[in-house]
Amino acid sequence: MTDSDQDQECPGLTQFGEVVDRLCRTATSPSQARQYRMVHGELTRAMGAGYLPVSGCASLSELLAEHVVSAYLSVARERRLMTRVDVHATPSADNTELTRHRVLARVAALAGVPLRLPEGPAVALRDVLTDEARESMWRYRLAEVDVLRVGTGAGRAALRSAAAVGVVLSTGARSGELADMAFADVSDDLREVSITRFPQHGQRGAGALEVYELEARVRPVLRRYLDQRDKLVGGLQGSAPDALWVVVRGGGTPTHGMPALPGTPVSAVQLRLTYSRMVRRLNAQRSEAGLELLPRRMEQLRRSVAPVPVRRSNSPGARARSGSGDDPEKPAATAA
Repeated sequence: MTDSDQDQECPGLTQFGEVVDRLCRTATSPSQARQYRMVHGELTRAMGAGYLPVSGCASLSELLAEHVVSAYLSVARERRLMTRVDVHATPSADNTELTRHRVLARVAALAGVPLRLPEGPAVALRDVLTDEARESMWRYRLAEVDVLRVGTGAGRAALRSAAAVGVVLSTGARSGELADMAFADVSDDLREVSITRFPQHGQRGAGALEVYELEARVRPVLRRYLDQRDKLVGGLQGSAPDALWVVVRGGGTPTHGMPALPGTPVSAVQLRLTYSRMVRRLNAQRSEAGLELLPRRMEQLRRSVAPVPVRRSNSPGARARSGSGDDPEKPAATAA
C-alpha cells in the first residue's frame, strides 16, 4: 500500500498532509520542506505498520494525541520507520528527533490543534571561536588577500571571502542571510549593512530588517570587493543581479547544471565551502606551529560574536532565496 493509499484510508494522515503542504509552500529552504515531508512519511509508515493506535486515523487532533505522538516518536527513535534496511541500525541522532518535535509543533500550531510533546533531547552547541582564534583567522584572511595577485580568480575569491567574513563579524549573519544580501543592503559610505532576519526554523513572513554598523577595519576590504564585483557584474548580458555576493571565477557544476558565470549570485553553500577551505589552510599553518586548530564551520564564527543592531524594523518584503541557500545536499560550483 502506498503512502497515498494510506492517507485516503486515514483522515488524520490526510489532514496532516494538507497542513504539511501549506507549510512547504512557505518553507525557508528546500531542506526544511523535506523535514516536513519526512515526518509525514514516517507517520504514514508507522500507521501502516500498526505501530500507532488506530484511533489516530479519526482526525488530526486524534493523530496528535499524546499517546499516539509518543508511540510515533518511540518507533522513529528506534529507526523502525526507515525506508532502507540498515543492518547497523542505532538510535537516530538527537538533531533528527528535535526536527520531529519541531515539525509536529508547527503542524499543530498551524492547524490550531493542542499538542503535548515529551521532553526532547538536548543538543550541545559546537564550540565557537575564541577572541584570539577569531583575530588570528581575520589576520590570515587579510594576509591571503595581500599575497594573492589582484585580478586573478584566486585573488578575487580571497577578497570576497575576507569581505564576507568581515560582514559576519559585524552582524553575526547566518550563511543563508549572507547569501540573501543585496547590493542595496550596503550604505553608500559603507558604514552600515542591513540583514533580513528570519526565525531559524520559522516562516519567511516573519522576517525583520536589522541594520548594523560595519566595523571600520572591514570597510576598505568591502570597498575593494565591491570594485571587483562591479567589473564582474558589468560583464554580464542583461540586467545586473541585485545580489551582493557573486561568483568571482567561473566553472564547476552548480544546481541547474550550467557553468557558474562570474558576476552571477553565489549561494550560501558556496560561501560556507569557501570559508571552510580557508580555515583548513589556516589550520595547516597552526598545526605546524603547535597551535589549537580552529573549527571549520561558518556557523561557529557567527556565534562567536554578539553585535547589536543600531535599528530594526519589519522586513518590507523578503527576497526569495537563491534556491540553494540552506540546503547542504545540493552541489555547489567548485570554482565559484
